[in-house]
Amino acid sequence: MSPKKSLLRRVFASVHFVIVMAILLPAAAGWNAAINHLGIVLAKAKVPLLSSLEELPSSFGTRFTLAEAIHWPEEGIYHGKATLTDDVVETLGTKDFISWFYKDNIKSKERSLAYIRVHVAYYTGLLDAVPHVPDACMLAGGAQKAGESVVTWRLPDLPAQWRNWQQVDVRRSAFTRRTARSGQVDSLVYYVFSVNGAAANSREQVRTMLADPRDKYCYYAKVELEANRFGLRNGYAKALTVAEQDEMCQAFFAASAKAIFEHFPSQEYIKNIESNEDAR
Repeated sequence: MSPKKSLLRRVFASVHFVIVMAILLPAAAGWNAAINHLGIVLAKAKVPLLSSLEELPSSFGTRFTLAEAIHWPEEGIYHGKATLTDDVVETLGTKDFISWFYKDNIKSKERSLAYIRVHVAYYTGLLDAVPHVPDACMLAGGAQKAGESVVTWRLPDLPAQWRNWQQVDVRRSAFTRRTARSGQVDSLVYYVFSVNGAAANSREQVRTMLADPRDKYCYYAKVELEANRFGLRNGYAKALTVAEQDEMCQAFFAASAKAIFEHFPSQEYIKNIESNEDAR
């Protein structure tokens, strides 16, 4: 290529570059102005837990007390405050969680133990979260999904900032698995999310709510419950019925919800920190 043609090409390339930049720069400025004018937030700020989940009470009334140790006939010993492996913690995607076992002192008998497994996990500052649901762990453990439904629970005696939870829809997932000791076991797992203080019962609802462009701060927390019963000292325990599992988990959540929610920021709390930031 001759020096003359090379020079002309560089000139025309520079002209094209200038034209493109002349178009894009005002467009970018206009886009940013529009985002600011509409109050759209593209990056969400973190909202820390108000206090550690480890501070949950060891009992809720006289009915539910933290189990000292659960001797699971086929899977070994689980202490009341279960310790999860590093792989499981990595899968959960957070270190702000508890997985505890509470004994049901009404349903437990001399040779059988009835208990509630409660798992609470807290997440914040995630831009494109995929909430963890029980299906992944249950299916990985050899269980099969047998269906799901939504049940409505009443949670009395909540403080004013959580009054929108006084009647809440909870996801109930059904699973079946076979064990050498008990044959086929039917298990129900109940879960619900708090998303910036509002209730959701599916990962799709959580992701939609987190994507609200008006929110500057975001968190979500999952409360997961499961009821079970087994025989002690080689004793036989009849499996819990669906009605018994419903009653036990609803009773536990009604008794523990106020204490659990004390650790979560409420909708009112989120609005206050956003208002304080706007005022600065």
